[in-house]
Amino acid sequence: MKNTITSALIAAAFSLTLLTPNSALAEDHLRSQFSHTIDYITEHGVSVVRSSDGGSLVVIETDFNTRNRSELRLLLGRDGMFMPEADLGPLARVTGLQVFKAPPGLDIQQYTEVHIWNPQHNVIVGVAPLN
Repeated sequence: MKNTITSALIAAAFSLTLLTPNSALAEDHLRSQFSHTIDYITEHGVSVVRSSDGGSLVVIETDFNTRNRSELRLLLGRDGMFMPEADLGPLARVTGLQVFKAPPGLDIQQYTEVHIWNPQHNVIVGVAPLN
């Protein structure tokens, strides 16, 4: 069941990204690169895509990679801090495409960063600013 939901979210993210005209894409799509700490290398991009139901999808792109093998979580934040109320859930793996749906009622426009957090060591593994 979880794989079916994940596959549906990935398909939705791709259809939104590939089928949206460029002018709408500029308004409904944010893309950034993760910066990283020295100990935990996190590479490549993340996108935020407006979904057809008015919500948002946060897409960790296919070339994503991190050396951290601990449980990791994806959160939104601002001013260099992640916000616990904007926890989008655990990463399924440390490489490759992953799609997270922002919960209803979460105003993604209030956040300026995407954080990957290691709760076991309470350390930020990567941050991507949303401009």
